[in-house]
Amino acid sequence: MKNNIHAWLAVSACGRDWMLASGSVIEIVAAPHIQQLPDAPACVAGVLNFRSTPAAAIDLNAALVPGASAVRRNCAVVFELSPGGTVVSFLADTFSGLTNSVIPGATNIVDPCELARSLGIFENESL
Repeated sequence: MKNNIHAWLAVSACGRDWMLASGSVIEIVAAPHIQQLPDAPACVAGVLNFRSTPAAAIDLNAALVPGASAVRRNCAVVFELSPGGTVVSFLADTFSGLTNSVIPGATNIVDPCELARSLGIFENESL
């Protein structure tokens, strides 16, 4: 995990609370419309149109907990993989807020860029 992270987003997915590193977050989108993609990996729910830019919509439940049911998609956390680079979104059940520190005892900590890279979907993006 990166040491220079100064803020965290608290979201829920899979019936768990998650802390997402907020450094590359652009916006939180409420109730996003997702266009499904045929033959996409299980963790890719589809694509959302973010400011006229297509953004892959990654289902946090499927990405983080294999076999979990799909998220309710109440919100999408939209971020850039690198400055001026690919725009991606993570779908979550709820967004709880922004905090300057990880909640004590939190074990579900995720850096969105590292997770996107680990999924192997964005191989050509320089992270």
